[in-house]
Amino acid sequence: MDNLSVFVAIKLIGHSILITKIKLYNYNHQQWFLLLTKTNCMEQKVEIHLEYIINSSPRILFPYIQEPNALSQWFADDVNYKDGIYEFIWDDEVNKARLVASKENKSVRFKWIDDEPYYFEIEIIQDELTNDVALAITDYVKQDNLEDRKKIWANSVGYLQSVIGA
Repeated sequence: MDNLSVFVAIKLIGHSILITKIKLYNYNHQQWFLLLTKTNCMEQKVEIHLEYIINSSPRILFPYIQEPNALSQWFADDVNYKDGIYEFIWDDEVNKARLVASKENKSVRFKWIDDEPYYFEIEIIQDELTNDVALAITDYVKQDNLEDRKKIWANSVGYLQSVIGA
């Protein structure tokens, strides 16, 4: 029996990539049998929203969510900036992102370069009546890492609070 395997199509469905593999089997050099298989190559991430009360003003907070030196004090082990690209370093692993949106004293959005189409956003929210300030986080995470990611954000924001004396 001869057979032939060919990868035929790569389809982007949602945020998952499906690869269709076709195998052709030749029985007695007369009949061909076709077998299609699909493989999910990328687990879809879910969007999460987190919010933390911060005892600070938006004017004081904003540099800590945008400037590389300030981000390295609470968000990552180190942050470098070059040619419009931020390099976030955790445990000697470099993750690159581009700042795609920034509103002075309000919010920033970083889009991951190697993890399209995902991003994370940090927004400073101030209540108009009480003047209470909160950080609202939007992030994407694989379902099996959800609880760990929530703990990481809580710890990071805790570091931020200690750095700014909140």
